[in-house]
Amino acid sequence: MNQQKQIPQNYSPMNTTLHKKFIVPFLFIISLLYPTTDYAQILAWDANNNGGGFGVSPWTPSTRNANLQTSGLVRGSGISTSGSAAGGCWGGSGGWSTSQSDSNSFYFTFQATAGYKVSLSSISTATRRSNSGPSGCIVYYSVGGGPFTSVATWSTSSTSGTTGTPNSVSLSGIGALQNIAAGVVVKFRIIPQGSTGNYYLTGGTNSLKIDGSVTAAVNPLITPSTTSLASFGDVMVGNSSSATSFTFNGAGLTEDVSILAPTGFEISTDGINWYPGTDISPVGGTLNNVQIWVRFSPAVVGTASGNIVLSSPGATDKLVTVTGTGITAVSSIVVDDEPYGPYCNGISNTFDLDFTPAGSFNSANFYAQLSNTDGTFPTTPTNIVGVSATSPITVTIPADTPPGSNYRVRVYNDDPLTFSNNDNGHNITITAAATLSAVTQTNIMCDGGATTINLAGLIPESTSSISYTINNGTVQNVAGIIADISGNASFTISLPYSNNGHSLVIGTIERTDISSCPNALTANNSVVLAVNPSPTVTAVSTTPLCATHGNAVISLTGLIANSTSEITYTIAGGTAVTVSGITANASGEADFEVAVSTAENGRTLEITSIKRTDVTPDCESVISGINTILVINSRPTATISGDQSVCQGSVSSELSIALTGTAPWNLTYTDGTSTFPITNIQTSPYTFTVTANETKTYTVTVVEDANCIAQSADISGSATVTAVEAGNGGTITGNSTVCFGTNNGILTLENHVGTIIKWQSSTTADFNGTVTDIENTAATLNYTNLSETTYYRSVVQNAPCMEIYSTIATITVNQSEAPITASQTFCNAATVADLQPNTTGIQWYDAPNGGTALSLTQPLTNGDYYATMTVDGCESARTLTSVTINTVTPPTTTAQTFCNAATVADLLPNTSGIQWYDTPNGGTALSLTQPLTNGDYYATMTVDGCESASTLTSVTINTVTAPNGSENQNFTEGETLADLEVTGTNLKWYATETAAEAGTPTLGMDELLVDGATYYAVQTIGECSSSPLAVTVSIVLGNPEFDLTTLKAYPNPVTDLLNVSYSENILAVEVFNLIGQKIMDKTVNNTQVTINLSDIQTGTYLVRVSSGKAQKTFRILKK
Repeated sequence: MNQQKQIPQNYSPMNTTLHKKFIVPFLFIISLLYPTTDYAQILAWDANNNGGGFGVSPWTPSTRNANLQTSGLVRGSGISTSGSAAGGCWGGSGGWSTSQSDSNSFYFTFQATAGYKVSLSSISTATRRSNSGPSGCIVYYSVGGGPFTSVATWSTSSTSGTTGTPNSVSLSGIGALQNIAAGVVVKFRIIPQGSTGNYYLTGGTNSLKIDGSVTAAVNPLITPSTTSLASFGDVMVGNSSSATSFTFNGAGLTEDVSILAPTGFEISTDGINWYPGTDISPVGGTLNNVQIWVRFSPAVVGTASGNIVLSSPGATDKLVTVTGTGITAVSSIVVDDEPYGPYCNGISNTFDLDFTPAGSFNSANFYAQLSNTDGTFPTTPTNIVGVSATSPITVTIPADTPPGSNYRVRVYNDDPLTFSNNDNGHNITITAAATLSAVTQTNIMCDGGATTINLAGLIPESTSSISYTINNGTVQNVAGIIADISGNASFTISLPYSNNGHSLVIGTIERTDISSCPNALTANNSVVLAVNPSPTVTAVSTTPLCATHGNAVISLTGLIANSTSEITYTIAGGTAVTVSGITANASGEADFEVAVSTAENGRTLEITSIKRTDVTPDCESVISGINTILVINSRPTATISGDQSVCQGSVSSELSIALTGTAPWNLTYTDGTSTFPITNIQTSPYTFTVTANETKTYTVTVVEDANCIAQSADISGSATVTAVEAGNGGTITGNSTVCFGTNNGILTLENHVGTIIKWQSSTTADFNGTVTDIENTAATLNYTNLSETTYYRSVVQNAPCMEIYSTIATITVNQSEAPITASQTFCNAATVADLQPNTTGIQWYDAPNGGTALSLTQPLTNGDYYATMTVDGCESARTLTSVTINTVTPPTTTAQTFCNAATVADLLPNTSGIQWYDTPNGGTALSLTQPLTNGDYYATMTVDGCESASTLTSVTINTVTAPNGSENQNFTEGETLADLEVTGTNLKWYATETAAEAGTPTLGMDELLVDGATYYAVQTIGECSSSPLAVTVSIVLGNPEFDLTTLKAYPNPVTDLLNVSYSENILAVEVFNLIGQKIMDKTVNNTQVTINLSDIQTGTYLVRVSSGKAQKTFRILKK
C-alpha cells in the first residue's frame, strides 16, 4: 500500500495559506539537492571507523547515496588478519595472490534502486603497506556479472601513519560505467600485488571513495484522471457536501506526491478520514490509479473556488479545479428566562440551564457558554461550562471564576455553529470569597508572653473571622478581624515556650461583612512560631581555695546553650551582687569568679536571679535553692625515705613517702634524670620499689591532695639506692672429646667476677639430673678416666648479689658401635662403594682383623668383607658381610625391516625379560606400542632383577603409498577395471576394503564395472603393499556411433534456451541430473531442436541426443 502522511484534522483556512508558502520553496530546495548531471560522492569509507583491528568485513560505508544498495567492502576469504594491525587502517596481513578472484581481493558491489540509474566519474583510495607488504594494487570492475576489466594499477609507498599513498582514476570515459540501470550489479576488486606483509586502506575519509551521480531513470510524471470536478453547489456553512473523486498515476517519482486542497475543501484517501492535504509515497517510483475523494466544507458564506495541487520534486505540478457555494445556516436555539445565584468564587457552583433548539444540527451536543465579567459573550466557542445532547445542560461555574455581578449564560451548537438567540435573561452574581496571601509573627516573646499574628492579602476593608490550629491541635476561632485599605490585619495571642518552632495554620477564613463565602485555605496560610524560653540555672558549684584568700571559680550548669546572661547572687544572705556577660557553652555551662576572704570559709553563695541579655525581650527568672559552700583548705606535705644497697639490675626494697592532707593524693618523684607521676593515692605512706641498674637518689617534686597543691616548703627528704655490680660466672676452657677407656684433662675458669664457691659436674647437659658438688675453689679442675660424657661448671658469687654459674664445659666420651650388615648380591659388577651400609664413618676390609681399609673403587668378587664404624676418631669392631656377583648375558639381535609401520612389540627377540631402548645407555625402556622409525634400537635382557648390557639393532621402515587416481570415475556400459584411470606398481583390485587389506581374493582386470560400485586398488613394491585406494564408478550415457563433427549444442553455459542441431534428424532429446535421474525429455523429428531450460535449477546436467540408432551424451552448465 502507498504510505500517506496527512495534514492534521484541526487545520484552518489560515494555515492552508502558510502550508502553500512552505511547500513551494521546499520543492525548489529539493530540486537543488538532487541535480541531474553534477557528480558527487555516492560511496565512501572512513578508516578511522573500521570496527577495530584489521577492520570488520563486510565494512559498511560511512557515505552512501540513499538510492544505492551495497554489499559493503569485503575482505577476501584467503586474506589473513593475524598479528597486530596499524591504527586507523583497514586491510589484512597476508594471503595475497595476483590471480583474479574474490578470495585474494578487497571487493564490493552496488546497484541503483528501482526508478534510478547510476553513472560513475572516479574511484580513489589512500593505501599503506608494511615494509614487506605488497608494493601496490590493481583495480578491476565488472558490470552485470560480466568479465572483470582492469581500470588502474596503483603503487603504494607509504609504510606508516594514516595519510597513505593517494591514488585516483577517472571513470567518466568508460561507457559501461555510465547510465547503469536499476538492479544491475557493479562489482569492483582491489587486488594487492605481493605475497607477504600487511596491506591497508587508510587516510580517514579518503580511504576509498566512488564519485558519480544517482538520478531518476525517467523524468518524474504525475497524470490525474481529470483537470476539474463538477461544482459542489450550495452547502450550508458548517456542513460538508457529499464526496466525489478522481484518480492519478505517477511514474519516475523520486519523492512523495504532495496533494493540497484550497480553502473550504477537504480531501481523503479512504472516504472516511478528511484532511486539507496529504502526502503519498510511491513504490519503486510508481503510483497507479490512486483514488482521491474531495468534499466541500464551507466555513463562510459565499462562492469558493480553487485548485487541488498535485506536486512532487522534478515533476510538473498538476491542477484539479473545484468550486462550490457556502450558504447561511438556518438552525436556532432559545434559552429559558431564569435567574441563578448568587454564588461565591473559590468553589465550583452548578445549576441546570433549560433551552429549546430549532432546525437541524449535525452535531449531537449542545454547549453552555458563560459570558465575560461584563455580560458580553465571546464570538468563538469558548468559556464552555457544560455540555449535553438534550435540555437541560448542567452548568458548572469554575471555582476560579473572577467575582462579578453581570454574568449571563447561553447555549450554542458547533455544527453548524449556532449561538442561542438569547441568554438566561438575569445577571448572575459571583461574590469574592475571603482571601489570605501571607501569615507572619510580629515579635518574639518570652515564655507565656503575648505576640501579634499579622495577616496579609485580605480583601481591603473587609471584616472576617478565621479558624487556626497550633501544631495540629484544637481549632481556635477569632472573629471581627478588620482589614485595612491595603488588605492587612492582625490579632494577638499568648504562647508558652512549648509552642516554639510549632506551625500556626489558618484553616479557614470567612467574610462576615457580606453573605457568607467561606474559604478553606491550603497555601500561604501558616507561620512558624518563635518563643524565647525563660532562663534557668539548675546547679552551682565552686572550686575550693588553698591556705589563704583568693578568687573562687563559681561554675553554673543548666543555662540555655550558647546564651549570654546576667546573674545575681548573695553570700550568707548579704548584699546582692550582679555579674554581667556570663556566656554559656553548647552544653549550657558557664562560670565566673568571686573574691573570697578567709572569713568567708564555709559560708553559702546563693543564686537569686538570672536575666538573658542576648535576646529581645530580655527574659528574666527568679531563682531559689541554687547554692554552694565556699571552702578554703590547708596544703598537703610529703617526706621521702629509704636509703639502701641492692644488686645491680635487681629490684629494691620499698621506698616510702609520708603524706598529710586529704586523699586522694597525686604526686611526682624523680631519680635525678626522669620523673614519675603517680595519681589517685588513697592512703599514706605511699611506697614503691625500683630496679637498681645504677645508683640513684630519689626526691619528691610535686604533691597535691584532694583540695590543694603543696609548695616546695611542704616537700622534704630523699632516698638513695646504691647499685652493686652483679657477679660474672666466667668462661670454662678445655672442652674435649675422648675415647672410652683411659683419658684425662684440665678445665680452666677465666674472666669471672666474684669468688669461686665450688665446681659442679653432671651427666646431663642442663644439670637437671644428678649434680655432684666438687669442693674446689681454684680456677682449674683435673678430670681422669671418664666412662661417659660429663658436663662441668663453676659456682661464683659477688655479694650481695646471688650465686651465678660459669659456662658449661663438655667432655664427650665416644664409644662407637659396630655397624649392622647382611649378605649382599649384585648384578654383573660392583665396587666397595656399592656395599651397604655406606654412611659417613664406614670402612671396609677383606680380613676380620688387621690390614688396610679398602678403596671405594675396589671391584668386588664373590666372598666375605668386613665393615667398621668410626665416630669422632673412635673405630668400632668389624662385622662380616658375604658378597655374591650375578652376571647376565646380553641378547642376540639382527637388523630388521618392516612395511609401512611397526611398533616396539614387532621387534625381535621379544621373549620374557627383553626390553628395548632408543639410546645405547641410560634412558627409559620403550612402550610396546611405541611406533618405530628408521634408526637404531637397543635390547637388554633382565634375569632375576639383573639387566644385561644393551645390543644394537638397526630398523628400516619401507613405506608404500596408495595408488594415484580419482576416487570418483565415470564409465560407459561394457567397460572393465582395465578402463579405470589409476596408476601404481603391480596393481591389484579387490571388491571390498576388507579383501584389500587381507590381500585376497583379487579381481581380474576384465571385471565388468557396475554402476555405483566401489573398487579398491592396492600397489605392491618389493614385499610391501600400500593402503587401498577406493574408486566409486558411475555409468554415463553415450554411443560411439555418433558423428561428433556434425553435432552442435549452444550456448553452453546456457541460461534458458539450448539449441541442438545434427546432420540427420534428431528423434529425441533427454536431460538427466548427475545421479542419472531424467528431469526433462522432448520427442522431435528434425535436424534442429530448441529445449527451454529456464525452469531447472543452476548446475551441471547430462543431455542425451538420439538420432536413429545413434546416441550421444554431453554435459551442459545451467546458469
